[in-house]
Amino acid sequence: MSGIFNRFSETAKRFEDLPSLQMKGEDGLKSFTFRDISDRAVGIGHYLSSLGIIKGDRVAIFSENCPEWGMAYLGIVSTGVVAVPLDAQYTKVEAENLLKDSESRAIFTSKALLPIVEEASTALNIKIIRLDEPVPGNPPSPPFAKGGEVSESPFEKGGFRGILNDDIASLLYTSGTTGVPKGVMLTHGNLLSNADAIIESGIVAKDDHVLGILPLHHSYPFMVCFLVPILAGG
Repeated sequence: MSGIFNRFSETAKRFEDLPSLQMKGEDGLKSFTFRDISDRAVGIGHYLSSLGIIKGDRVAIFSENCPEWGMAYLGIVSTGVVAVPLDAQYTKVEAENLLKDSESRAIFTSKALLPIVEEASTALNIKIIRLDEPVPGNPPSPPFAKGGEVSESPFEKGGFRGILNDDIASLLYTSGTTGVPKGVMLTHGNLLSNADAIIESGIVAKDDHVLGILPLHHSYPFMVCFLVPILAGG
């Protein structure tokens, strides 16, 4: 039993008070520690569970790069749900087609992309979750708030029980430049083996800062700008 979130939890315990994800905005630097990210990911996992979303279901992320993108990803995979990262430049038709193809049950999105998501999901039974504001209502742990303990939750301190490295973590869609985008299934083990190879090579370590510019829905920036640094303690 392992999985991406369990591995992240091990790193978070070692570096809990150090910065993990940062973003420069109009109001200065927005910074989240490893503990912040872990707490919020657990909160998202609890919230998805409260919606009846279970291991093997798909949940999309349709947003520009931001720390909350990473929190959403970790929260999704923490419960064994499959993350479906989508290109933030998709049109309504493209987004609708891939939401339908992936059979996503929920979608995380931003304020800027909300109108596209609302149009795209009209004919689909999909829960829309805003990345940049708490979800209304009374779930056990609202997304992006600190995750509390929920006795009936399938969580342990290290994450969701029963996730294997052979379980699918991400459903990535190709760019579609030569045809209709095709979904590529990547397991927790696929992604962790790549991350481990980079970390073991010494390219990225706990004292490094990695600047992310490319969109995180692509596998390359996802690996080198997100997954590797958060597992290495950078």
